[in-house]
Amino acid sequence: MRIATLMINGLRHKLPELLGWMENRQPDLLALQKTFMCDDDFPKGAFGGIGYRSLSFRARSSEYNPGVAILIREKGRFEQGEIVTGLPCPDVTGSRFLSVDLDGVHFASVYAPYLDYLKKAEAIRRRVGWLRRLHDHAMNLARTGSPVILCGDFNVKIDGLPERETAKFSEDERRELIAWRKSGLVDLYREAHTLHDDPGYTFGFSSTCPEGTSRLHLAIASQSLARHLVRAYVDTRAEIRKEARPLVVEFAEPVR
Repeated sequence: MRIATLMINGLRHKLPELLGWMENRQPDLLALQKTFMCDDDFPKGAFGGIGYRSLSFRARSSEYNPGVAILIREKGRFEQGEIVTGLPCPDVTGSRFLSVDLDGVHFASVYAPYLDYLKKAEAIRRRVGWLRRLHDHAMNLARTGSPVILCGDFNVKIDGLPERETAKFSEDERRELIAWRKSGLVDLYREAHTLHDDPGYTFGFSSTCPEGTSRLHLAIASQSLARHLVRAYVDTRAEIRKEARPLVVEFAEPVR
């Protein structure tokens, strides 16, 4: 089973490139972030035309709503269960979390808050609070024995080139994700990256930095799922979004 995640930053203008990449790579599950497309406008027909069913979450609202989505390859014949939209957290709003149970596996698309309009200390407090809420959600499911995988843009720079600390890359947030590892959740790329020419960076690609600058996009899973992991890599050749590349993880089947 192949799972991928990509922060698309505007699906409407990236759709042809994304469809081409999906037809070529054929991920079984794909998590998208920052679609900036409301549910009523989401191009389900375009994805259906290449064999995928779509789930999206972005309501029409005046608040900042980046939008998240999940695409499911029909050939995989996943049995679809409960869908969850939104992660309750009073300090952070917007469409940042979408999950679905597929054959007993809890699969989520995640877009963690950035909050650059706030002062640094307040932004960090709210962001850490949201990450803790997400951690609690994953651990509650994992304790029941349900396999869990969270894919998306966590907006925390845990690996990458040195640079000035900002509210986006604070030590408080790094420590929060380290605590996730200690609790039993597995950073799948760190666990099993397999391409020697792949630095693992998913963001910051440019003509002057062709290998990227940082690893902001993650796939984090419960141990029950991680033990089936075969391969993890960044598709550095993908040309969907100029500055970001898809993260791909592959599992031996069955994963349940």
